[in-house]
Amino acid sequence: MKDHKEKKTTIVEIPQISNLANRKEVSKKRQAKYREILKHSIEIIQEHGLGSLTLQAVADKMNLQRPALYRYFISVRELWIAVQIDFKNEINNRMQELINHHEGTYEELVFELFMFYYNWITDDLARYLILHDLDHGYAPGANKLGPIEKGYRPFDFILFFRYAIEKGIENNEFKKNIDISQWIFTLWSIIDGFIHSAVYFIVEPDNFSNPYYRVSDMSWVKVLKTRKKLFPNITRENLHNYVRNRIKDAINQIKI
Repeated sequence: MKDHKEKKTTIVEIPQISNLANRKEVSKKRQAKYREILKHSIEIIQEHGLGSLTLQAVADKMNLQRPALYRYFISVRELWIAVQIDFKNEINNRMQELINHHEGTYEELVFELFMFYYNWITDDLARYLILHDLDHGYAPGANKLGPIEKGYRPFDFILFFRYAIEKGIENNEFKKNIDISQWIFTLWSIIDGFIHSAVYFIVEPDNFSNPYYRVSDMSWVKVLKTRKKLFPNITRENLHNYVRNRIKDAINQIKI
């Protein structure tokens, strides 16, 4: 069982959205405007797709002139990165809360962390798109490196799972000779594949006209149309149950 005295464990720290959003010397009004810009940016992604997130689109939505946004973001790339960091801060805080408040076994904690990630990322298309596309090089370019990007670094979710597994080994719940990195990578790859299916296959309409698709995703559209024909009855619930079972099977393989 987990030691109940073990509280407020910090697994990983990531930069806050930007110095602008958190510096004490910056007015609360300006900080609030910064948060409002991020909020509208996320709404644009949710409503019209990732490719529609531009400074002009945000300005139009907020009834502003585009130059007004340059006080906060020098390029649309900076805006993309700020939105991603916002999501990463959210999942970082939520996962650390799970760890700090969990009172069961580490086996249960590993399961909860994986299921939380799967549910969190598939509940909102904007999360998946901005997290996936920025780290895979789809973000728009910029002529100048901005202050937000200077402080940006990739965020490794695996650190949370590694922590739980290592603590499980210490508490004699898991085998000591397992390759933790390989085990996490294998299970992560399976889950990521089903996240792809949940996002791009289950929630999209049959005509695949949803603006979440980029022009470069046309090959994906062909694949998904084929999947739709081969597996017409697959549902989000089917995927959810399959993911649960695969996680449980993987955990059983490393249990003592």
